[in-house]
Amino acid sequence: MHPRWPAFVSRVYPEKQPAICWWIRIPYARLIHDHSWCVLRASFEFLITLVVALIFSTGVATADFSSPSTSPEKITPAPISSAESSVALERDEHPSIKGTVFGPPAPRLTAKDYPDPLGESRVAVWVLAQQHLYWAAFLLGTLLIVSVLEIIALIRRDEHDAYACDVLAREFLDLVMLGLSVASLLGGTLLFCLLGLYPDLMRYLLSVSRSVFLTYGILVLGFTILAYLYYVTWESFDAGCQKWIHASLGILANVSGTSLAFLGNSWSSFMISPAGIDSHGRFLGNTWRVIHTALWNPLNVHRLAGHLLCAGAVLAAYGAYRCLTAKTTEEKAHFDWIGSVALFALLGALFTMPFGGYWLLREIYAYRQQMGITLLGGLLAWPGILLVSAMSLQFLGINYYLWQRISSVRGGSLHVREAKWVFFLLGLCTVVYISPHTMVMTPLELKNLGGQQHPVLGNYGVESAKSTAVNLMMVLTTWSFLLWQLTHTRMPTERCHGLLRILRTIFVVAAINILWLGVYGYYIPANGRVGLSVPMVMTTLSLILVGLITAIRLPKDTRLKVDWGSLPIRGYFALLFIAFLVTWTMGLGGYRRSALRLFWHVNDIMQDESPWAFTHTTGFATNVISLNALLFWISLAGVFWLTRTGVANRRNPQALRGKSLGVDIV
Repeated sequence: MHPRWPAFVSRVYPEKQPAICWWIRIPYARLIHDHSWCVLRASFEFLITLVVALIFSTGVATADFSSPSTSPEKITPAPISSAESSVALERDEHPSIKGTVFGPPAPRLTAKDYPDPLGESRVAVWVLAQQHLYWAAFLLGTLLIVSVLEIIALIRRDEHDAYACDVLAREFLDLVMLGLSVASLLGGTLLFCLLGLYPDLMRYLLSVSRSVFLTYGILVLGFTILAYLYYVTWESFDAGCQKWIHASLGILANVSGTSLAFLGNSWSSFMISPAGIDSHGRFLGNTWRVIHTALWNPLNVHRLAGHLLCAGAVLAAYGAYRCLTAKTTEEKAHFDWIGSVALFALLGALFTMPFGGYWLLREIYAYRQQMGITLLGGLLAWPGILLVSAMSLQFLGINYYLWQRISSVRGGSLHVREAKWVFFLLGLCTVVYISPHTMVMTPLELKNLGGQQHPVLGNYGVESAKSTAVNLMMVLTTWSFLLWQLTHTRMPTERCHGLLRILRTIFVVAAINILWLGVYGYYIPANGRVGLSVPMVMTTLSLILVGLITAIRLPKDTRLKVDWGSLPIRGYFALLFIAFLVTWTMGLGGYRRSALRLFWHVNDIMQDESPWAFTHTTGFATNVISLNALLFWISLAGVFWLTRTGVANRRNPQALRGKSLGVDIV
């Protein structure tokens, strides 16, 4: 034992006493306190990696890859392209390039190849996979927010503001570590279920992307180590160069976590748009082609924004929950501020979701037009209407929360009269956004309607109208946020009114431009109509940038003290509603993307021959999605309770010098 060991143990967090070297100033007492749970989680993750490696070594590596087929059905190998080569050259169907055959073809399965100890095993895997994705999204998104807040604290010159951001980041990090444990357990359980319930599918995926699986296992261990080091060294590396080293640890943890998410996305995109294989499903030796499919890039961007959206929703709900259960005015003010910061992160992610979704949809159409028709006008059209309805409700809920904020601030009554016009326009945009163009209907419904397209409402179901509606909703939400920022300033009245007139003019001109582009799209061909989305999006992004710069550049000495904790109670319930709706929408979007494969495990390569290889009704699917969202929030309620009762309050009242902890992040 080290001679200074008792001294190390006596340094109970958060007391700071000198240590031998700065690089070993780790709170050993907390390390010992968390040691058992950390070892359990790390051991479980190592066991998962070991199982994957054993499966690879016993089931895949022993396969005869030189054989043209290991399937019970005979597949004639392609002719050998040269006399010197002992392996066949096959053509990659997606896209058409040649490669050397290294693996067996996709197996042809029967209903007997699917173990069914749970009845319809697909539902069990669905629930487990969705829970794991929820927790992983919350974990990775919150870790990104923590790193951003820590960097903001490092570059802020005001000591009070820097301390407030650092406290906020540290509080969020406690939730990250609890979420890491839950996500690890769910991921391991999901892996064992997939291996037990879909053994042939997993064996085939391992044969195609065996190196990806092994890399994923190594990244899981690396991410856990980096995240835990980032957690336990927060108080040790607290100043100067040490703090920058600590921020670098956070950046490395985010990079490894994002890499994990991207590798996981490669399996989803491969099953929808396979590449790197021939028409029989045989691996052609290029792992990068297997990863980098037609949908991989847009899926990565869309899910990365989804991580931040999920994290913002959970943190906003956490702030609302702590406000509703607060015992003191100071505690309520602190968590009211946390909820507003989380909503700002949620809003930034929500603005990117429609653009990322349209990019993904465009790539699906480019890959296979029939898949896009199924998604928008075919079997999955009704879930699509539910999806856009839920997104519209999110915009309405966020604007309701912002206007509750405006009305609770001194001086906000001057702008309350604008609320009715904002919500009236939001209602019109919502009606247009959820209007379908064509629907799957029964013969009787087709007869009563006179065709698949409604003579009036069908005109609002095209992308020209829908793009206009969603862009205008973002413009209106930006205006509400900007008004909230302007309500707690004490600029001279004439100067404030002049700034508002300028901003109103900019927003009205931009909204007219978006509306004109949408109307003009009805008079040009469809291929030219798609190009109008570029100036429409640029107009919206320019307005968002103007609003953000205006909020940031407001003079610091003109800002009034915000009465944190004065928000009406319905504002906190609005946050809870928004948070639940975000997770429900994420589940619905994931279901549509997965159901797009219809009766295929791997699209056009490996068919699903299980007894439950059919698309569920919309009612059953939404019931399972609601169950998933409820399970996630019930488990989150337990985490919130543990955080509230088991984590010490780290705010130092003396460091605040009588000031409120809440600061404006923007």
